[in-house]
Amino acid sequence: MFSNDKNIEALVRLVENLKRYGELRWESLQLDFVSKMTLLATTLILGAVIFGITALVVVFLSFAAVHFLASHVGGLAMAYLIVAVGYVVLAFLAYSLRRPLLLNPIATLLERLFLADDHRPEDSTGSDGYRAARRGEDYDYL
Repeated sequence: MFSNDKNIEALVRLVENLKRYGELRWESLQLDFVSKMTLLATTLILGAVIFGITALVVVFLSFAAVHFLASHVGGLAMAYLIVAVGYVVLAFLAYSLRRPLLLNPIATLLERLFLADDHRPEDSTGSDGYRAARRGEDYDYL
């Protein structure tokens, strides 16, 4: 069966093509990984910058609110207390809404970035977390 030179040459070309296919596939995976990590790093850096700027704005607005309230409530101490209670209420709200505000968007971003099938039609959905996020529901990640 393999005694013919044509068969041997065809087999050698097949092995070379398979080897080249493997190399190209590996290179494609590396490029895809670098692309996704670049997008993730860019998103994280942009999020950190926006968070820092927002934190500074909130601090300055807090001082402005304290000085505005001081003349209306009877002193700086009472104004600082009112602003602090406001932050405690905001912290409680943020904690109680952590899934729809933080976990679901982060999980959806990571799922789209790392688990998305590039050949999937646009109308199909991925895992249960992605489906729940598309319907506006919470998904239990913990």
